[in-house]
Amino acid sequence: MEGISFVRESHLVIAEGCYLPRADLLGHIDHFLHHIVFIHPELKQYIPKLLEVDVFVSWDEDKFLLFISSDKRAHLPARGMETTNPILREPNCEFFRNHNAPLDISERDMVKQSFLQMQFTAGFAAAGIFPAGAYTEEATATKQIVGEKIAELIKNWAQARRQAVENSSIFLSHKGINKPLIEKVDRTLRLLSLKTWFDRDDLVAGDTLVRGVDNAFASCAAAVFFISSEFVDAGVIRKEIDRAQHEAAMRSDGFRIIMLVLSQHGGSDEKVPASLKTLVWKTVDDIEIVPHILRALPPHMQGLIRYNPAA
Repeated sequence: MEGISFVRESHLVIAEGCYLPRADLLGHIDHFLHHIVFIHPELKQYIPKLLEVDVFVSWDEDKFLLFISSDKRAHLPARGMETTNPILREPNCEFFRNHNAPLDISERDMVKQSFLQMQFTAGFAAAGIFPAGAYTEEATATKQIVGEKIAELIKNWAQARRQAVENSSIFLSHKGINKPLIEKVDRTLRLLSLKTWFDRDDLVAGDTLVRGVDNAFASCAAAVFFISSEFVDAGVIRKEIDRAQHEAAMRSDGFRIIMLVLSQHGGSDEKVPASLKTLVWKTVDDIEIVPHILRALPPHMQGLIRYNPAA
């Protein structure tokens, strides 16, 4: 099954809104999520509110696929769907090999493609068995167990997301003469809910510059080098380049080095440091800077981008 291609098949019946008899799965999940947020208030902003984000549920008898976006883009808070798709009924279907517990499938390529096809912001996804339509005491107990386990999976996903956010700053490396321009870039990235490490203003009092830079890179997922006519591969910038290369070589989370040659500020290919010429760089006008940064960010940061006027 490639992506969620069965969504477009003729045997599907789409129901606008998920609060159908079979949608009590969402009610059970939501019930336990309230408890989790009460116990772990630090996760409140990372656990989706099911009535406020895009949700997609696909059913086949007692099998389900559940997609919970981290944001709202569609016109309705939820979409429900029932299907007799034969793929879900196959005994060896990869999603249902473990019939004893729901599975977190958020990181699977098919799921990521599905979020894109549905035009949802990437989020949490699960698959499993749920006795939809059955209301015996045994079925009710099973539903509660499944709802609780999925809520626990969402909690784990939220904890990982929180950690990713806290370690997803963007290091902005530049010469002082370009500071007015980079300040505008910094403000724009913050308006998009992205954290930045920008200049000495972000140093902790008492830190040396080198130690401050080292600490900054520990919480960054990308480093942007703004190459103008004044850019020199020496001094503090040399240390920043060395540290960025070290992070890219040692980390497994997709740390990115982004090089932008500022055409309106005398930047040129000749100014690109020799040690970074094995990487791709882009020559940009000022208006293109932020779009190029956003496109080059690691995948886990793409889901963090959203307009935040309060930033």
